[in-house]
Amino acid sequence: MKSHEIHTKNIEKINARYPTMIEYIKTNEKKVEDLTVEVNKAKNGQISFIINRERNVIHLHSKFDPSKDAKRWISNLTLSNDKIYIIYGLGMIYHIKELMNRIGNETKILIIEPSISIFNEIIKNIDITNIIENNNILIMIEDNLDKLRYFLNKNISWNNCHLVEYYTFSNYKKLFSDMEQKVNKMIYDHLYIRKIDRNTMIKFNRDWQQNLLKNMSAAVESNFISQLKDVFLNKPVIIVSAGPSLNKNVELLRNIKNKAVIICVDTALKVLLSKNINPDFIVTVDGGELNLAHFDNLDYENIPLIYMSISHPKILENHKGIKVLTDNMGGYIKELFKEFDKEVGVINLGGSVACVAFNIAIKLGADPIIFIGQDLAYTNNKTHAEGTKYARKSDSIKTKYFEVENIYGDKVLTGYDLYTFLRWFENEILNDTSNRLYIDATEGGAKIEGTEIMTFQDAINKYCYKDIEVTRKIHEALNSDIKFNLDELKLLIKKLQNMYNNLEIIHKKSMDAIKICNKIINIYKENKNSDNIGPKLNRLDNIDKYIKQKQEEFNMINHLIKPIVYKVFLENTVSNTSKDDISIMKRSLEFYTALSNSVEFTLPILKETITEIENKYN
Repeated sequence: MKSHEIHTKNIEKINARYPTMIEYIKTNEKKVEDLTVEVNKAKNGQISFIINRERNVIHLHSKFDPSKDAKRWISNLTLSNDKIYIIYGLGMIYHIKELMNRIGNETKILIIEPSISIFNEIIKNIDITNIIENNNILIMIEDNLDKLRYFLNKNISWNNCHLVEYYTFSNYKKLFSDMEQKVNKMIYDHLYIRKIDRNTMIKFNRDWQQNLLKNMSAAVESNFISQLKDVFLNKPVIIVSAGPSLNKNVELLRNIKNKAVIICVDTALKVLLSKNINPDFIVTVDGGELNLAHFDNLDYENIPLIYMSISHPKILENHKGIKVLTDNMGGYIKELFKEFDKEVGVINLGGSVACVAFNIAIKLGADPIIFIGQDLAYTNNKTHAEGTKYARKSDSIKTKYFEVENIYGDKVLTGYDLYTFLRWFENEILNDTSNRLYIDATEGGAKIEGTEIMTFQDAINKYCYKDIEVTRKIHEALNSDIKFNLDELKLLIKKLQNMYNNLEIIHKKSMDAIKICNKIINIYKENKNSDNIGPKLNRLDNIDKYIKQKQEEFNMINHLIKPIVYKVFLENTVSNTSKDDISIMKRSLEFYTALSNSVEFTLPILKETITEIENKYN
């Protein structure tokens, strides 16, 4: 096939699969890069590239046998059909073809080609239509990291982050060292964040399950975040976090009541109330006992409290004023209440209470969003503002932490937990297409890309100078009658009681499945007559079918189920590739044991919840 025919064929397929890529190719057709690409032939006759850059001549492939060189490179990778591969460098695709030969066409592969010059020579000289058309392979040719960030956010979550393998092909590290380091760091940061998500879920799954059910009686009497959607469209909202710089400018909040919406995270509440400053909203998320301590000896019931289903129940119990429920995407209470025509509204968790406050500000329609106390770093070696429960100096700073750029262009120490949140905020701001203004008025801490840095006083002077009737608008928005009435409560109780009965059956069937699994394992181990296995497998299959039908019950205990699924099935795709009968049956045993324990944990709490809701109309 002639060069122009190859090029035409590739362009047609690219246009069909990647229309925006075609635009990028056309726009950058005459882009001048600091390298030149020379098409060459290796000793074995295969096409290769010679790159001339800064007086250096670099061969992308072997001068003798590119295919053999690709096989050698691939042999050093960790290969598995279950992995997600990110490859930096498309080259002449010899290594990509070899990778596909080794792992098959179903494995997900992201290929990043940083040079438009190299890519243009590839599509002129090699037919890559089979790669372009493969829906499991994604090609990126832009040297902009935004698309990589988008890909990672869309495709890599807590349940598959352990499957990602990142490799830089051949001399690409030498050719594009700066960009490759940025790509490497972005991938590493994203995987770290997702692993924290996973570990948090595993660590707190029982707390979250318990809180979800215990908060049900408060939820039926609460307002919903959906009622506040766009109530403060294009109005200033201030997010008050508990970073060490909060003490610099917290006093300024006193003079802007009703001139901006003040959202205070629970960690910072003690600081504000100690100065007789009442925020417009308090946000609480964390369901642990430590979080309850933020509210010790505080009078906060006259401040609307925004909470999630996993928040600590005592915080809600001690708050007799306006409560506003929000849930995360796919959250159980949101889905349950929808059956009663009640739209709770969703907020992305994001990993910290400040992340939730950020998303609440967006839900309100805020513009600008102003941050104070959002250091995301250990300013002056402090962890939190003075007056918070966590306020302390950070010990062993040099060995535990690392430096990032601060708002002044210098360096400030941070840790991986805060760095995770820094990257989260930057991702959210980057992905916001509304042209909303974000202002970092913290006056300290890490630089948050995408924000405009100014003092809090300047932000007040510019954006918070007129009365926007915050208190009145909040009460008007939350005044609509959407809470559960008596008839709805009765229907809800009936539904919960039915779920309780079904969970009891699931528990009994799980116990039966455990016995069956143990018997089958013993038969396999002792090499006994396998004729006895068939009926047992049929019984196990019937139990599987019954449980799979009980999707709603699974949704209720989702906080407990997700870690089970990860540990037994997802994690085992890598750590245990054995397909023998005993291994498969052991995984079934592990699943049913964990399921039985989860239901056993849930039943008494659910029963208590039903009783509490019954008491509301008795």
